Amino acid sequence: MYNQAIQLDNNNPLAYHDKGVLLIIKYKIGLSLHFLKRYQEALDVFDQAIVKDPTNSDAYFYRGNSLCDLNRLEEAIHMFDKTIELDPKCVEAYNQKGEALRFLGRKIESNKVFKQSLSIDPQNKLARDRLNAK
Repeated sequence: MYNQAIQLDNNNPLAYHDKGVLLIIKYKIGLSLHFLKRYQEALDVFDQAIVKDPTNSDAYFYRGNSLCDLNRLEEAIHMFDKTIELDPKCVEAYNQKGEALRFLGRKIESNKVFKQSLSIDPQNKLARDRLNAK
């Protein structure tokens, strides 16, 4: 609907605003479902948000978190990769990817990701702790 309005009058700021509001609402619904531990439902909503705005790095990030909570770690890693592609300074995405790799027993890869995280935020306690763990 909003895309049609934008096509009819691409100078109409209200159409862009309303489309943005709708995407924010979808994203917030997904977050709420995630925090309620309704991970599969959250995935469905994040999928819808991604279809509407494939550049929304937060939707990929929280989709990855929901996948982690469903123990679908390989899929989660791909979501964190997409988050990092869209937002290369998203320390949380590096941390979550590093954690997923660590849980899969891929310590060398995990350490590499945590080092990348530290290069962005040298004060990153999680990354530092994971790298210092034996």
